[in-house]
Amino acid sequence: MSDIMDPKNRNKIQSNLPDDEKEALKMLIKLQKDRKIVIKPCDKGAGIIILNFDDYINACDDHLNSKTQTGEDYYKEIDHKVIEDAKDKISDVLKEAFDNEFISESEYKAMLPDTDAIFARFYALFKVHKPYEQGTAPDLRPIVSCSGTMMENIAIFVEHYIKSYGTSHASYLQDTPDFLRFIDKINKETTLPNDAMLVVIDVIGLYNNIPQDEGVNCVEKVLEQNPIPKVPNGLIGRLLELLLKYSFFEFNDRLYQQCVGTSMGSKPAPAYANVFMAETIDDKFWAIAKKYGENGEIPLKSVP
Repeated sequence: MSDIMDPKNRNKIQSNLPDDEKEALKMLIKLQKDRKIVIKPCDKGAGIIILNFDDYINACDDHLNSKTQTGEDYYKEIDHKVIEDAKDKISDVLKEAFDNEFISESEYKAMLPDTDAIFARFYALFKVHKPYEQGTAPDLRPIVSCSGTMMENIAIFVEHYIKSYGTSHASYLQDTPDFLRFIDKINKETTLPNDAMLVVIDVIGLYNNIPQDEGVNCVEKVLEQNPIPKVPNGLIGRLLELLLKYSFFEFNDRLYQQCVGTSMGSKPAPAYANVFMAETIDDKFWAIAKKYGENGEIPLKSVP
């Protein structure tokens, strides 16, 4: 918001904002700096939301203190020693990979934990497109911004090698245009009955609830079926484990570690979630198709 008022951005074009709107922007900027309000994008691109600062902090704290249905903590507060210990373990894995010539010297140096790297940053997007009580914070989507962190280059490395596996399964759906093309193809090839229904299955909080061991096993399974030349499948699995286990971030001057699932904001997360869904859910979809579909044929697609 302050960018709008920055004179550097108005050198060539004179502002056309009325004086009262300029004053309103100045007030909003002041309220943000004074930690009275928070202005954030809404989830699903649904505009922006202005929240009382305390309401925003409380909503985020509630999420960071939440537990799974089995009573496990999604997150835990940590100190700097945990991070230093993690750096040593990450360095050991990378040194072993380099010594065995599984990675190049440039890859080794790029993935070593940088002592000057910043911490990942937690923030929330709010789901204003879903029902919520006026005057309260809507449900949130947790985001962890990993840009510039000590794990970023490991995340880039892992994403590079697993990305194609997340988009190659039969039920993969990329986005809305892909869905529309899929529906158009069905309409051209099949005559649907008048009582045909579009059925949607939603996974609540997918990224945050993928069991880490099970998720890694799914990735290692597809890697075994389609090995990567020169890079051992086990190395990709170990680096993925490191990303999941040592998912550190800061929020409100406190350090946290994610204990369950994967953070939305980690580069390999979409491919990782896709592989997990393909390996654990797809067969169940096809079983439904064989049981209820005409000749066992129901067109099925999935998106994480």
